Amino acid sequence: MDPINLLKERKVCRAFKNIPIKGNVVENLLEAAQQAPSGSNMQPWEIYIVMNNKLENLRKKILEAANEKNRNYGPPFSGEVPEKYLNRRKKLMDDMKGYLSEDKLNLSYIFKGSLTFFNAPAVAFIYIHKSLYPTRSIDIGSYMVYFMLAAEILGLGTCPIGYIRGVSDVINEFIGVSNEFILEIAIAFGYKDDEKAINKFKSDRVQLSDNSCIME
Repeated sequence: MDPINLLKERKVCRAFKNIPIKGNVVENLLEAAQQAPSGSNMQPWEIYIVMNNKLENLRKKILEAANEKNRNYGPPFSGEVPEKYLNRRKKLMDDMKGYLSEDKLNLSYIFKGSLTFFNAPAVAFIYIHKSLYPTRSIDIGSYMVYFMLAAEILGLGTCPIGYIRGVSDVINEFIGVSNEFILEIAIAFGYKDDEKAINKFKSDRVQLSDNSCIME
């Protein structure tokens, strides 16, 4: 695929086939993502891949914890969010409803699916050291983009999930991560189930004039 079209056509996968990722696909993916740029080449990302039976065990622990009260799954906004951004999030949810209804699902599928990684066969958990947060979080974003695009090239779908930060304590304990590290994001990945309507959905983008300025 032409690289520009790859950027334009990539979309989030929210339904995966029950097929394990075999061979050296994961290693190839990680080697490609490792080429992401970072400030002063610090490469501040710490990656943990959980797959197969280990991932099934983690799913069970997460769902058990999700039944507990007083867990916050909301994004950690640092202040009052302008309405235009909130409206874009609302439109995303509204636009997804039609696709979900084709599969006889509703929005609860998105929230529960986020906690179960939409049954993907593998998940990458991306951490950053507390001393580098949030200053070098931009480098984590860089790594995410490389990871997701490399996955597309390798024939895999991806779904970045921030919602699981609400159960980060469960994930950290399961993986054995030191409390010196912060879970920034998880990326579920695997083979796309193209028979599911939700995988036909692609979120729209605002006009360039809404958030871009060219000065000459």
